[in-house]
Amino acid sequence: MSTATTTRADKRAARTANPDRLATGKMFAWSGAGLSAGANTVTLGFLSLYCTDTLGLPPATVGIIILVSNIINGFSGVVGAWIVDRSPETRWGKARPYELAVLGIWVATWFLFATPTSLDQTGRTLWVTVWFVAINAVFATLLNCNDTLYMARAFPNRNVYAKVAAYSGLITAIGVAVIFISLPIMLSRAGKDPALWASTIAIYSVILTILGVSRGLWVKEEYQTDSSEELVRFRDMLAMVKANPWIWCVALYTLLGAIQGGAAVGNYYFRYIVGDLALAGVLGFANFLIMPLLLVLPWLMRKLSISRLLMFAQVFAVIGAAIYAVAGGTIPLLVIGGLFLGLSAAPGAFMTVI
Repeated sequence: MSTATTTRADKRAARTANPDRLATGKMFAWSGAGLSAGANTVTLGFLSLYCTDTLGLPPATVGIIILVSNIINGFSGVVGAWIVDRSPETRWGKARPYELAVLGIWVATWFLFATPTSLDQTGRTLWVTVWFVAINAVFATLLNCNDTLYMARAFPNRNVYAKVAAYSGLITAIGVAVIFISLPIMLSRAGKDPALWASTIAIYSVILTILGVSRGLWVKEEYQTDSSEELVRFRDMLAMVKANPWIWCVALYTLLGAIQGGAAVGNYYFRYIVGDLALAGVLGFANFLIMPLLLVLPWLMRKLSISRLLMFAQVFAVIGAAIYAVAGGTIPLLVIGGLFLGLSAAPGAFMTVI
């Protein structure tokens, strides 16, 4: 065997033995669930427009549905974390079985956007409420709550956790941007036709379900967490909430963001002010211009406090909203406003660090 061949073999062996190694295939498989969940958030952003313009529900009713769902979701997060923490060990692991929630998310999403128009207003309201709550308070909650435990059992150490968060975050951002661009264009073609909305969402649901289950199918739980640690109890959670007032600030920040996202005023803006919902997708290409910021944010977090980054984010949001207020159908102003709004959203992706 030649020296060159031996050297290459030694290098491959060293890479394989490296405890901080992150296999490329495993990284892409892990990213599938986050991409699918992010795409679902984008999809649900069109719920208000669908309910008012296609189903004919009053805006106040839609607002109440979204508010009630977000309140229930706040409590269900605690319950979901408790369920995952106390789940028994199975042949698939402890956290991995909850990856099936991806299937529930997209089945419920299709039912949500396939509301039978034969129902009266009360029936349509109940139908939308049930499926919207099921997505946010049940399936998405379980998928989110299993994430930390699953990562701890799928990867060996914190150095690899950091790599997974960085690389999968970038893959997820690119994938979600594709959905952010393409979905408004497709829904613009659907107009206000309920059958076309249902068929469009069905296509996205199938594709994103397949991508979403990739993590559960290909990433195994290979490492055991410390089973000797005391299980978290409800009274421990309540004590933490009472003792740390900053948790309420984070909760309020998250709630206001969820309400603003649920209202989805941008979709109404592009349909009725700009005059073309598809332009929301076309202008979404501007999101690719701010993606390098995702690589710079960890460096900024070492230089600036989280609170200061969030403060700058809110300033960018105000500037972006002000530009939109005067932009009308002027494309250059819409692009600039979109860039500011995109910059305002980037630091929020790192809220889990707090």
